[in-house]
Amino acid sequence: MQAAVGVFRECWGVKRPPVKAVQERAKSLGYRYAQLYFIAGNWWLSLAMAACADAVLGISAKVRPQAQCWILVKHGNGPLLIIWQQGRLHRVCQQSLTDCVAECNSAGASVEEQQYLQHGWVEPLPEPWADAVDVDYDRSQRLVALESLPQLALYRKPRRRWQWLVVLALLLTAAAGGWWMLAPVDTEHSKAQLEAVNAGAKGGRQRLPLAAVFERVEPLAMRRWQGAWQLQSVELKGTHLTTRYHGYAPLALYSMQQTDVINSGPNQQQPITRSQVQDISTVQQPSADQLSPWRSDALLRALLTENRPGLKIQRLGSQWQFNWQHWSLPQLRELSQRLAAVPLHLQKLSLIPSEQGWNGNLTLTNPPKVMP
Repeated sequence: MQAAVGVFRECWGVKRPPVKAVQERAKSLGYRYAQLYFIAGNWWLSLAMAACADAVLGISAKVRPQAQCWILVKHGNGPLLIIWQQGRLHRVCQQSLTDCVAECNSAGASVEEQQYLQHGWVEPLPEPWADAVDVDYDRSQRLVALESLPQLALYRKPRRRWQWLVVLALLLTAAAGGWWMLAPVDTEHSKAQLEAVNAGAKGGRQRLPLAAVFERVEPLAMRRWQGAWQLQSVELKGTHLTTRYHGYAPLALYSMQQTDVINSGPNQQQPITRSQVQDISTVQQPSADQLSPWRSDALLRALLTENRPGLKIQRLGSQWQFNWQHWSLPQLRELSQRLAAVPLHLQKLSLIPSEQGWNGNLTLTNPPKVMP
């Protein structure tokens, strides 16, 4: 196997790029051959002047999105090291096996999840590749001429599947509409259900549990990169969870979704801010099921007595404020689990990525009363 020479690579995000966009991009850069690879949840484009196989992207098919992946490839001129960081191709270098081990050991301590892969090695490898998974390399997935791109299987099969899905959705919609029109309506039962809901709401409270919110936030935080978009912040206000990303035109625009909101028009120099908003439902909490105030305070005061570097806890009236710096996701998950026993309402949450972890804050308060 020969290392890829004269190959241009770039990430196009979670949305598969159209044939026309790939052809225009290749022609604008002066390349005649192209191929697409789906790696760590993103589509990667490989361009070259001649027909060849991109060994780097071909071997990287099993990279996990949230991990830092170290791939050691056997090569005639010396080991080839491929490094991925959270779905981004970080570095490709050729150096001695000793240097590969030293670089991996020096950088691996600061990363939460590590992944080790190898290709082409028969003889035993030193740590950390002693138990590395041997990945296959499909040499038949070569770069093809630009005019042959529409004939690739990835552009032909999904269209047929999409047509079948549309037909199936129309049939299900028609069946559901017919059932709704013909089904008898039990007005007495519906009225009884409505009265039961209203009766349960009186004297109760609606709250937003921290643990439930963190289950929605953690998957977003585990992927700091989504194709050409870099995560900037995750913020909760009321019941609206807003995720903001930065990206650069033109590549970032290919992974836009219809529900996304961006700032002013795209600029080649300034980043584009993309926002995604989710609505999170509150839960009904009857008064009889609430913990007594003294017990809730006891659980929160127990956290005050613990010495946790990077965490600051304050009480302001009926509110409890938590501020943290350079915390990891496992630390935040453990904190949310500790606070799950406290029946307080999550009023505000902010999470901002940093080079050493996560910065942010949250505010807990008494659940607001439900108006009868």
